Amino acid sequence: ENKQAELEARSVMNWVDKLSPKVPILLIHGSDDKRVSVENSIQFAKALDKHHIPHKLVVYEGDNHFLMNHKEQLESELVNWFNTYL
Repeated sequence: ENKQAELEARSVMNWVDKLSPKVPILLIHGSDDKRVSVENSIQFAKALDKHHIPHKLVVYEGDNHFLMNHKEQLESELVNWFNTYL
């Protein structure tokens, strides 16, 4: 019924302060994503910085939502992240 209120309630930007500083977050985005603006990840990373939540932001230049042009780099990034934090 109230789509905007629901979207705002679900947006992590409205409850970053509730995230654990003990759980690192990996953000991966394509700079040419037409579905979700890369600016969303950039702003989220800034909010994580503000709340001292460990994270890493990786932006693949010229890539889209599906990161089709950086599959090998993406896989390597994910494997390294999981090996480090799991």
